[in-house]
Amino acid sequence: MKYLLYWLLIIQTSCSIAQPKKEQNSGTILLDPDFTGKISLYENISMSKITAMVNNNIDEEDFVYFVINGSTKDLYHVKAYYFIAGYINEGWISKINALGIYVKPYDKAIPIYRESNDLSPTVATIPKNSNFIKVLDCNNSWLKIETSYEGTNINGWLEKKYQCDNPYNSCN
Repeated sequence: MKYLLYWLLIIQTSCSIAQPKKEQNSGTILLDPDFTGKISLYENISMSKITAMVNNNIDEEDFVYFVINGSTKDLYHVKAYYFIAGYINEGWISKINALGIYVKPYDKAIPIYRESNDLSPTVATIPKNSNFIKVLDCNNSWLKIETSYEGTNINGWLEKKYQCDNPYNSCN
């Protein structure tokens, strides 16, 4: 009996190790709620087949968000959802200007970092009540953003704790 339990433990451990790792969520971004066009969701990185055309449902006020599972220089691998209607599809989307994020309201300005870690120097701070901010890239849960504040262009990394991926409220 003791040997049987031992072998079962070895088999269980071996099976667990053999399982592929799930893709890590690199963050969530929004399709700009003011964007009235459609974007293509592609089946693969070659962009040879469109699996869905994604757009905000303005009439129902049901907006699109994307959970990022990976990226290349020009594309994000995402799962696309409507906030109300739910899951749309999975695939690749182009990194377009209509993809972005809001910032959460804090008592202070929000730091924007040079690199995607909080030990990196800050390049700027943005106000707590910023408008929709364009997202350029992702690294784990950090989002590389581009915005302007008081006439200065700001390009850097926004930490997860400051991101608000909800177009309906301010993520308090």
